[in-house]
Amino acid sequence: AIMNIVTGVFVQASINTAQRDKDVYMVHNVKDLFSKVGCDRDGVMSREELVSRLGSPDMLETLKLIDIDANSAQTLFQLLDIEGTGFVRFGDFLDVCVRLQGP
Repeated sequence: AIMNIVTGVFVQASINTAQRDKDVYMVHNVKDLFSKVGCDRDGVMSREELVSRLGSPDMLETLKLIDIDANSAQTLFQLLDIEGTGFVRFGDFLDVCVRLQGP
């Protein structure tokens, strides 16, 4: 019985570590994406910048992590652009990516 508890603790610790690693990977991936688009200076991405990067490997990798395709990315952008400015902030995009990635 004690071995089952010890094994359970190690398994749970491994699961928690894997989730943190996945979250860290997502943060770095989104940060790199914004940087490559040139958004690292102002922290926002325009609709035009998003559309211009939709076919790029880095954008496709980020979208794959949150299980959406390139067509759905524009819809995601519209949902995040609540104010209708045509821009999405890095923090908002990252928050949604982490949430869509799931547990």
